[in-house]
Amino acid sequence: MKKHLIFLLVLGLFSMTANSQLAVFKALGKNAKDYKLGIGGFAYWSIPLNEAGNNVLMLELVELGYFQVKDDVDREGKAYGSIKIGFKHIFSEEGSTGFYIEPAAGWGIVTGSDLPSERGLAIALEGGYSWELGSNGNNLNVGLKYEADLASPEQRIYAIGLKISYSFRLFGGR
Repeated sequence: MKKHLIFLLVLGLFSMTANSQLAVFKALGKNAKDYKLGIGGFAYWSIPLNEAGNNVLMLELVELGYFQVKDDVDREGKAYGSIKIGFKHIFSEEGSTGFYIEPAAGWGIVTGSDLPSERGLAIALEGGYSWELGSNGNNLNVGLKYEADLASPEQRIYAIGLKISYSFRLFGGR
């Protein structure tokens, strides 16, 4: 049994794609007017679930975001970090170029605003367009992402943002 699990793990590693992303977010909801535009960064692995590459399991290793407070140097900003698992579907039968939707859920932490850090549910929904670049399965993605980190009633972040990401295969071509 252990040999089978190790084989599946190695096979999965060789089929994974690494992704890095940058985003600009706008805070939403209560007290959103108190914060400037936020910035975020992400890193995740994607595992193709079919040969066309239009259905993908997303393993978000880390997502970080920060919102600086407007006009108040004595208050600290608000930040979040999360890890999530999701599913990306590209609306194309031939490959990984086309419009996509990507729901995800996981665990997050929210800190700042002079309150203690809290942990809780993190959810996201993203939609956008993905371009396949070259023959190695590399992609450029541009999307709109809604993020909700629901750590506690006092420590929550709701945000919408413009995301740009580049994905590349870890171990060569397809």
